[in-house]
Amino acid sequence: MSQKEITEQLESGTQAAGANVIAISINLRPDYGVIVLNGTHPNIKCTSKVMVSATEYYNCSHMGAAGYTVMNVAPYNGGVKVRLNIEHTANLPIRLSFLIVV
Repeated sequence: MSQKEITEQLESGTQAAGANVIAISINLRPDYGVIVLNGTHPNIKCTSKVMVSATEYYNCSHMGAAGYTVMNVAPYNGGVKVRLNIEHTANLPIRLSFLIVV
């Protein structure tokens, strides 16, 4: 299974922060297939709890025919890696939303 790697600074997304919680949404370039996102953020630790959701996005979340599956989430010191599968044969817009407890 081939996969594409993307690196994004999570600080550049829309975010809200509490004392120990970070909520961020980022829009990725349209794509399909298996994608590995390397999201960097200085406050994420390997012990952080990271929840991720994925959706098709056209100025608002959209549930189309394609499946968006978050396959793996692995926090590390300084970021998080996310493996995502867009089950389609054409590029679709992607929004990832993160809830991170540091």
